[in-house]
Amino acid sequence: MGERKTSEERREQILETALEILHEEGRSRLTVGRIAEKISISEAAVYRHFDSKEEIIRKMAEKVFSIELVDPEELSFEAPKELLEEIIRGIFAKLEEDRKIASVLFHDELFTEYPEVEEIFREHRKEKKEKLKNLVIMGKTSGLFNEEVDPDTFARTMMGSIRITVLEWRDAEFSHSLEEEVRPLAQHLAKILQN
Repeated sequence: MGERKTSEERREQILETALEILHEEGRSRLTVGRIAEKISISEAAVYRHFDSKEEIIRKMAEKVFSIELVDPEELSFEAPKELLEEIIRGIFAKLEEDRKIASVLFHDELFTEYPEVEEIFREHRKEKKEKLKNLVIMGKTSGLFNEEVDPDTFARTMMGSIRITVLEWRDAEFSHSLEEEVRPLAQHLAKILQN
């Protein structure tokens, strides 16, 4: 007989299992019944730890979004290309370390079913965009970045480029390393920033 889990350990197991199901089987298979089946407990046992499927998805989103990727504001300003490489490499390394994160980050349709979860997703995206905008403003102030670069447009361009790169990686069933994508992506984005 297996070791009895604490309530916190069981909650974590349920969240990890939900992430695995979303990642490996898709959104349509993410049900309380499937979670229970996969960890050999009853649906009632799942509901002892979470009030609803929405709460599971909300906690799953919070868990993924709480993973701090590279904070652009803490990086040094030497040259745009190296700065962008460091940011992108940090993001891609986290995604390669746990591919399930990519499945949650880019499953927008999952969040739209639940307004509270969708709001968490929007706040996360807004926070990341603000950090990138501040990075551009700081770079322009220090004279390293082109004065004509619009911070908002650059942030959207960079976030979109990262998103498409990760979606293509996911669609290719993670058949290559994201590390291969870092330098070319950073070089192209750096051309926009260079003074």
